[in-house]
Amino acid sequence: MTNDMVKRLKKHEFIVFAMDHYNPLGLVRSIGSMDKKVIVIAEKSKTDISSYSKYSKEYIRVETVDDGYKVLMERFAGKFLEKPFLLTCDDKTIEFLDNRYDEWEDYFIGFNAGKLGQITRYMDKFEILQLAVTIHSRFDGSTNKAELQHRFQCSDVFLGRLDREDFG
Repeated sequence: MTNDMVKRLKKHEFIVFAMDHYNPLGLVRSIGSMDKKVIVIAEKSKTDISSYSKYSKEYIRVETVDDGYKVLMERFAGKFLEKPFLLTCDDKTIEFLDNRYDEWEDYFIGFNAGKLGQITRYMDKFEILQLAVTIHSRFDGSTNKAELQHRFQCSDVFLGRLDREDFG
């Protein structure tokens, strides 16, 4: 990463909102490696592993994702000169935020797939299969949907080029 990019990123706060386990800790350490402290909103888990990171600027432990969201909005929404990055590490939290994107998009920079609920849609295994079948048929000319579905259900690997329109 260039020094200029790091300087620009450092103007923003980083908030990691996730169930506390090793993935958020890794994220906190990665951001901390560029000398940036991180605000952590951690849903109760078996451990409080992220609280031990020297890169945690503030560690807020909550009982539920809903409690964490309340903290996020009440304490951090609209409180910074530059929009903070809002990062997640687990399906439960990303689904929660994805279904409320319209409530927080003006305050944070975070994951989104173009419209409310779109990430959640593509976390569903059936939806992923349907997308794979649709895309594959576009590239190899196959029209036998049942055969393609069977092929993808049995396959361990899906490789293909994805165009923006495929995520419709």
